Amino acid sequence: MTISRQGIIDAGPGLPIFSRVVAHGDTVYLCGVTPKAVDDMALFAEHNAEWNAWADRANPPVRACVGAPLFRPELLVEIMATAAR
Repeated sequence: MTISRQGIIDAGPGLPIFSRVVAHGDTVYLCGVTPKAVDDMALFAEHNAEWNAWADRANPPVRACVGAPLFRPELLVEIMATAAR
């Protein structure tokens, strides 16, 4: 089975090189995205409201919320997804 990669990021010395998208068969792996958003578990209800407004209620995606420091302090949330095409 062929593996295809799209959006390869090579930001330079000391930073990771990675693909934004890797597809293998009918599975698509998407890199994490890091918007400026909810970084405080006290805002979890607000985060859930935004998530529920976005998610398809008939076909909701899987989800995990993990509290962990990100590699830059201005990054507040990382979201990662895997999809079937």
